[in-house]
Amino acid sequence: MGDKGDSLAWINKAISDLKDAKQNIKKGEHVDAEDDAKEACKYIMKAFPDLKQKKKCHPTGCCSCYCRCKDLSHRQRITSRKFFAKVSGGTLAGQDLVIPISSFSDQDGGIATLFPFNYEFTTLYVNGMMQQNGIFAVTHSAIIIAGGANLDQDDPVAVEFIMQR
Repeated sequence: MGDKGDSLAWINKAISDLKDAKQNIKKGEHVDAEDDAKEACKYIMKAFPDLKQKKKCHPTGCCSCYCRCKDLSHRQRITSRKFFAKVSGGTLAGQDLVIPISSFSDQDGGIATLFPFNYEFTTLYVNGMMQQNGIFAVTHSAIIIAGGANLDQDDPVAVEFIMQR
């Protein structure tokens, strides 16, 4: 089974080991599943000897894996910033509640000065409950909650900004 003419046999063995890994995961036997996956990598390398080792790129860190996984270091890192306040820190504008940045503390406990300028999306939590999109707006210096006049003054408010760096 060692020459290129037997590539199909090596591929079939790899598929068999991957099926075994899947079954072991279903049974909760993760160590056995990892061993099966490592074996599958070995068989893929035997089937395709021209593949070159790039890096240890799997979370398992299997040294036998020579796949073509991409180096993830070039990808943008996702980060978040969180800000916290109480409803009582805001003022009413009709039925809407406007909470200025000065009423918020940041995730490090400091006084917030500006919300992030560039972010992918935000999530608003009132009294620990995630709020649906469209009931709030964010500026660099305030959060506006539509219909916020009905909130209890002691309700905590948290806003999370998700960003890519």
